[in-house]
Amino acid sequence: MAREGIGTIRMKLAATNYTPYSVSGGSITLRYTPNPAMDYSVAWDNYLTKTLGMTPTGTPGTYQMTGVTTLVIKTYEIKIESI
Repeated sequence: MAREGIGTIRMKLAATNYTPYSVSGGSITLRYTPNPAMDYSVAWDNYLTKTLGMTPTGTPGTYQMTGVTTLVIKTYEIKIESI
């Protein structure tokens, strides 16, 4: 949907869920595989290394974090109330 000028979108948090997972071995490895049409590799690299403190492994798009005992996956459901 496209409009000209400034618009207002009303949103509401509908649900928040999280699932904890125990991590055996104390480390996790994450791999980001970009969509060629929408490559956000630089943004993800900045977030994973600077915000989360993950370390690049040497393989492009692969990061590792050590000292981890629990991994928590959070899911947010946003309801668009009006556009």
